[in-house]
Formats: sequence, C-alpha cells, structure tokens
Amino acid sequence: VYIKGGKSAFSDPRLHLFRHDYLPHDENKLKHVEVNTIAVAFAGFSSEVANMHEATMEILPPYAVTPSGTQCLFEPLNQFSSGGITNAYACGLSEAHASYCARYDHLEAKICFLCFDNDHLDLDQRMISKALQKYDLKPDDYFSCTWETAQIECEEIDGKLLVDKNEVSVVFFHTTYSPDHFIMNKDWIMKMVIEKSRAVKVPSVLGQLAGTKKIQ
Repeated sequence: VYIKGGKSAFSDPRLHLFRHDYLPHDENKLKHVEVNTIAVAFAGFSSEVANMHEATMEILPPYAVTPSGTQCLFEPLNQFSSGGITNAYACGLSEAHASYCARYDHLEAKICFLCFDNDHLDLDQRMISKALQKYDLKPDDYFSCTWETAQIECEEIDGKLLVDKNEVSVVFFHTTYSPDHFIMNKDWIMKMVIEKSRAVKVPSVLGQLAGTKKIQ
C-alpha cells in the first residue's frame, strides 16, 4: 500500500501520535518498553485511568512490597492526569486540521474518526472528539463513521479525500491497525485510496510500518 500509494515521506504533511508503553520495575522505576506507532487508541482512557490511580493512592499505603521483599514507593504521575493526554491528542488533530485548511484553502473540510461498527473503543474516541472543542473546533468540524459502511473516494485531479461526501482534512484511524482487519479485497482498496489522498493520516501507512517489531 505504501509503495503503490506514491506518497512522499518528506513533502507530505503528517501527524504522528505515538503511544509510549511503560512497565513498573523495582526501585520505583518505570521502564520504557515500546513505542507504538501502529495504533492511536487509549488517549481518552489513559487520562481517566491516571485520575483513578491518583484517587486510589490517596486511600492506600504509599508503597508496595516487591517479590524480593523490598518496599517500592509510589509517586503521583501528575503529568498524565487532568486530561493531559486527551488534550495533547486533540491539540495535534486540531493543528493538522488547521494546516490542511490553510494549505488548500478549504475551510469546510472535516476531521474524520474512522471506526469499527460497535467499536469497543467508541468512548475513547468520543473523549478525544469532545476535547477538540477546547481548540475552537465545533461538532460540525468533525464526524465519525464506520469502516464497514463508509463511502470513500479520492478525486483524481487534486487528491481530495471524500468520506460519505464530506471533504476530509484528517483521518484518525481506530481501524486497520492489524492484518486481520483486511477481510476482503475492498478493504485493501479503501486503505490505498485513503493513503493516496492529500488528507493527513493518523497514522499513515509509513508510520505503521515504522512501528513493526521488525523495524523497532
């Protein structure tokens, strides 16, 4: 899809929203174990879970006993609470949207959240879309649709991406982050059409390839 898409890794506008995974270790350390460039979910949930952890720490002892018998102190991770991650994602999406509108002088373009039917991450996506309003975006400036039913086309002349007849500035994928999401040939064709378009992809196919275990 990336090779046939014919897109430039250097000139095309791109937005990368990375998810960094950490695991706790002894001596009160969190160690970085993965940079996820393939999927962009859980930004909405993460902020709420961080708030829950802080509330839990207020009623529990400020330490835990590790298997080796040592005490491991817990410290608040304030930088992850109060919607920080959700707002950061929304800020990135709003900046990409503004860049597209300015570049092509198309103020009517919209951010598209492309999801599965009955998506188990629907609430996560809704938290991010709600946060967009903090960056002067109105509900009319974004919409969501399902991968299974979306009508997707790319205009040959200028590369404009249309999803359900709406011009799209940014595609936020809650889909196609796993090979088993491509059930039929039309799924590959749809992915190709989106990748060839001028819309900003989050993530792009290039970003997804960079996050594979083989590359990392």
